[in-house]
Amino acid sequence: MPKTTRRKKSNAAWKKLRKQHRKGPKRICLQDPRQKKGINPLTIPENVKKIQILYSENVHSELPISVVVFKRAFEQLGLRPSVDISMRRDRLSRSGTALIKTFNLFSLNDRILGDGREMRLDGIIGRCLVFTKPFDNADAIIRILPTNEEAAQALATKAHVEALFSPNKWANSDNSRDNEREYM
Repeated sequence: MPKTTRRKKSNAAWKKLRKQHRKGPKRICLQDPRQKKGINPLTIPENVKKIQILYSENVHSELPISVVVFKRAFEQLGLRPSVDISMRRDRLSRSGTALIKTFNLFSLNDRILGDGREMRLDGIIGRCLVFTKPFDNADAIIRILPTNEEAAQALATKAHVEALFSPNKWANSDNSRDNEREYM
């Protein structure tokens, strides 16, 4: 079997293309600030941004979750200062899915005591501080609403309860009962 010889491309444009490919794309990896002299960088206001999450387990209640993240993570989540985002629990955006571990992090006792924790979230965020009390002024607000099915079910339940305990129903039923009673 004869060997097939390939003709090598040796023009200047091909050499330039190969040279750029070998070098690869330039990426800059920005590091988060590190702890110096025992001071946590998440406690320094110049390094962080505040995210307020208002999580609705059902239609009638909103639980506040406050998250402190580094500025780099805030920008990579696609958030901007003074932004207010609403999203359904079954259709979360990038920022909602990144913060999903914080939704059910605290128990009822932690909420009553106003507990806070430092934790590490996967992906974009990394280290963050999570609190149960709301911020006075947050850089971004994310509202997590119940799904459409849960909202429809809650409205149907509310209408059924109102129908059961409406004053008109009781007023009409009392008159009919009095007429049907016989006294001896």
